[in-house]
Amino acid sequence: MAPSPGWVWEDSTGEGEGEFIQPFHQSVAFASKSDKWLYEVCSLIDVLRGGKPRELSIAKEMLEKKLENVRT
Repeated sequence: MAPSPGWVWEDSTGEGEGEFIQPFHQSVAFASKSDKWLYEVCSLIDVLRGGKPRELSIAKEMLEKKLENVRT
């Protein structure tokens, strides 16, 4: 479950509102705009960085599944 209000990355062209979270890399907001998979993975990583125990467990599971689909 996302925090309320949700976390957002700083983006001068963004329209979302919420609690600011510093991205783990300066280009996350820009790069993830055009790549849904990247956006989802970066969002899950941010949950791992700042989520509550229940959120961490769910995010870890979801991230593992996403990354398993990439492995060949």
